[in-house]
Amino acid sequence: MSNNSKQFDADVLIVGSGVLGSLTATKLANAGKSVIILEAGPLIDRAEVFARYQKNFDLNDYDAPFPQLPYAQMWSTPGYIKQIGPKPFLAPYLRGVGGTTWHWASACWRLLPNDFQMKTLYGIGRDWPIFYDDLEPWYVDAEREIGVNGSDAEDQSGRNSGAFPPRSAPYPMTAQPFSSMNEKAKDILDSAGYPTIHEPNARASRDYDGRPACVGSNNCMPICPVGAQYSGERHADKAVAAGVKLITSAIVYKIELAGDKTVAALHYKTPTGESHRLTARRYVLAGHAIETPRLLLMSATDGAPNGVANSSGMVGRNLMNHPPTSITMVAKDELWPGRGPVQQNAVIPRRDGEFRSDRAASRHQVRNEAPNYAVTKGLLDEGVIGPSLDKQIAYRSARWLTIATVYEQLPDLNNRITLSAERRDALGLPSPDIFYDIDGYTQKAADEVFDRDYKDFARLFGGEMVSVSKEWGVQAHIMGTMIMGANAEDSVVDGFCRTHDHDNLFIASTGVMATASVVNPTLTGAALALRMAETIGKEV
Repeated sequence: MSNNSKQFDADVLIVGSGVLGSLTATKLANAGKSVIILEAGPLIDRAEVFARYQKNFDLNDYDAPFPQLPYAQMWSTPGYIKQIGPKPFLAPYLRGVGGTTWHWASACWRLLPNDFQMKTLYGIGRDWPIFYDDLEPWYVDAEREIGVNGSDAEDQSGRNSGAFPPRSAPYPMTAQPFSSMNEKAKDILDSAGYPTIHEPNARASRDYDGRPACVGSNNCMPICPVGAQYSGERHADKAVAAGVKLITSAIVYKIELAGDKTVAALHYKTPTGESHRLTARRYVLAGHAIETPRLLLMSATDGAPNGVANSSGMVGRNLMNHPPTSITMVAKDELWPGRGPVQQNAVIPRRDGEFRSDRAASRHQVRNEAPNYAVTKGLLDEGVIGPSLDKQIAYRSARWLTIATVYEQLPDLNNRITLSAERRDALGLPSPDIFYDIDGYTQKAADEVFDRDYKDFARLFGGEMVSVSKEWGVQAHIMGTMIMGANAEDSVVDGFCRTHDHDNLFIASTGVMATASVVNPTLTGAALALRMAETIGKEV
């Protein structure tokens, strides 16, 4: 503990115990700083969650096996989030120790160097106030902390021009071998000009940091039954072991300001509504990219009428995602999906290039979930019963193929999170409203995929078409709502995740990302958080 912290409750007060908050807390505690984490949700027990999942099987709701509490509401809580835009934005997230990485598929991608300079290179979107080289050492640190496996030799840009992006250290673990299905799919796709590479991910391909090697349960979502896949409670536990005080069921509802540039305290409520006040030398908001802008907006005062850290008016705006589409078919030959992890590969013919000045990047993935449930339900809906049902289940399950696609999205001021004027949660706090739409930049990329790629895939696999999903979905990849930039007039945080408006307030969230690229944002968020933690550690 620093000598100057006696007048405060802690050197650093962190809101949220997900992967970014817990990484930050661990790094600061190991540097001798006193840290308190406030977590809105409860402790989560892996065995209890897995048992609930087995009893209440629901492929469509990954939140279902986890604790559902009235004081820690989530996207799935009826009536909590209201969709006020033309497109729904129902992105799953958890409130509990460890956060949403409890039920992720653990993809851990780096952005490409060009992703940081979209405005300069392609004339669209925004530039970051930092470059790839600034973040590269922190990508290395994040990969080691989380435990990422991947291939050091592959080109992740899709150009097939050698190892890329540049790395100063290898992945901590070698890539998992592809399942037999993914091997077959790779051979077919590569031969037709669709480069297929290993998706870097946070599953242990060998015993790593107390985690056993992946045994291929094919249950990465909603929960890895053996704990081979990283989840944020790993670093929450490490933080507590290093001396961090973790307070659960603590719902932060107010950021108290002292003057224009300084945060004075955080206020939180218990589930019974009792209020508490805590102070620190530095404050880190590491909650979800929907919940954190909600908190900033709820904290509006006479001195900050638009909300804390919101002199730019950008809090809640620029909401970005990786909207998905997909194609499902019954292939000509047996593939046998459902053995090994649910995600292993990426098909990236158009991740980066000059085309991005006109249309979005896209990324495909051959899905590997066991299809028995979907196959059986589809056959029953068709009226197939008796011996024919058994025969068709076996036939289709062996050949079932889903290729999913995600797309880049640009920051758009109109896509935003606001506070409801009418609806309140169980503690009487304003619920979020979300306006969300898809612009022509993203739609143009999807049109190309429908017109070319999906037709190619059906031809290559000799597929009997089951469905083509053209209705836009939403991923649990939420970015932009507290956007990073060099100019305080059009951004919320600077390149070190410090808010422009308040010197002692930082934000650790994928919500600070200035561009979305077309890959999962968690590793970038982790790298930014570790870089931010070093900055804070030097100041307290």
